Amino acid sequence: SVQLWTPPTPPQDDNDIYIDSVMCLMYDTTPIPESKLPPVYVRKERKRHKTDPSAAGRKKKQRHGETVIPPRSLFDRATPGMLKMRREGKEQKKNILLKQQTQFAKPLPTLVKPATEAGQDNPEWLISEDWALLQAVKQLLELPLNLAVVSPAHTPNWDLVSDVVNSCSRVYRSPKQCRNRYENVIIPREEGKTKNSRPLRTNQIYAQDEGATHTQLYTNHFEMMKMIAGKRSPPIKPLLGMNPFQKNPKHASVLAER
Repeated sequence: SVQLWTPPTPPQDDNDIYIDSVMCLMYDTTPIPESKLPPVYVRKERKRHKTDPSAAGRKKKQRHGETVIPPRSLFDRATPGMLKMRREGKEQKKNILLKQQTQFAKPLPTLVKPATEAGQDNPEWLISEDWALLQAVKQLLELPLNLAVVSPAHTPNWDLVSDVVNSCSRVYRSPKQCRNRYENVIIPREEGKTKNSRPLRTNQIYAQDEGATHTQLYTNHFEMMKMIAGKRSPPIKPLLGMNPFQKNPKHASVLAER
């Protein structure tokens, strides 16, 4: 048999209907008359003090630009020495202002951008380095092509760009070199402002190259290493293990120098 939970006062038979007496206090069978209804609540508006706009305008006009000058103290009597010091101070301030105005009136010197010249210390950039430079600025830093500052905290991090470029470059590229290369070469090339009639963008040049310049660079390095190694004569090693009384010539030369 399944145990069932029964009410506290189970009915004795079908005619025994249990009704809690408290339930009679909650509901009524007839609607409530209007006399017993609460009064209708109407929200009262706040009273505003009426002001005369013309009077307010007159008060503002009276107070606007009104300067109160306190009366001069009887003890503040300027002596000839004090007057001379004040006159000298005013003239000194006037001279300083004139000097500042003449300094600002001079034209500012024009900043000359350093040209990126290829040489022994600064070899020409490979297209793979240009591509890494462009991707570092646009994809990693998420900056626009012209480096426009959208947010004050979102500025180019050229140290990070230099690290990215140096991961695939043949020589070290400093942050300053990366910035000059981007501003003087990459931006004009991407905007089509180069001297060529039909300029190609960096991604087009990189796709046409297919890594050939990078491969050719290391191939030349390997061929040069082979050529230098072929010119070296093989070292002659003396047989020191055959005669125990034979001295090492290297040791003898070191002792002779001492």
